[in-house]
Amino acid sequence: MKRWGLAFAVLIAGFLGGVSYQLLPQTVRAPIVLPTPKSCHLEQDSCQARDSQGHHIQLSLAPRPVPVMETVQVQVQANGFSTIKSAKLTITGLNMFMGYQYVDLQLEQGTWQGNFTLPICTQRHMQWQAQLDIQTDTHHFRALFPFDTHSSQVARPLAKWLQDNAPP
Repeated sequence: MKRWGLAFAVLIAGFLGGVSYQLLPQTVRAPIVLPTPKSCHLEQDSCQARDSQGHHIQLSLAPRPVPVMETVQVQVQANGFSTIKSAKLTITGLNMFMGYQYVDLQLEQGTWQGNFTLPICTQRHMQWQAQLDIQTDTHHFRALFPFDTHSSQVARPLAKWLQDNAPP
C-alpha cells in the first residue's frame, strides 16, 4: 500500500510541476536563441538570425563603421513572430568591460528602432556584442550580433570632446 501511495505522490508532484512550469511568466524561462552566422559583422553590414520555426531577424547599425561617442541608429526587422510585446538591445564590451548600453526599441512603420552611444575606450580594437531580446505573449527570443570598433574612430571624438570642453 505504501508503494502505491508513493507512486501516486510522485505522479501528482510531476503533474503540479508541469502545470506550474506552464504558468510561469516567459521572463523566468530560458530564451529561445536564434543563431547568427559566423560571417556576421554589424560594423560592415546588416546581420540576420533565424531558426527552423520561421522566426527571422535582421539587425542593422548606422553609420558604418560604427563610431564611439556618437549616436548609432539601430533598425530591426522581425518576421515570423506572434505579436511582439517588446524588443530590447543590450550592448556589452567583450574584450573590456565598458558597462551596458540599453536600448528599448520602438516600433515605427513596421521597423523596431532606437539609438545608443558607445563609450570611448583605450583599446585600439574593441569587440562588442549586441544582444537582441524579443518578448512575445508566449516566448522570449534572443539573438547575439558581434561588431567591432577601431582606434581610428577613438581619436576624432576624443579630440572634439576635449576641444568642446576646454576651459576658457
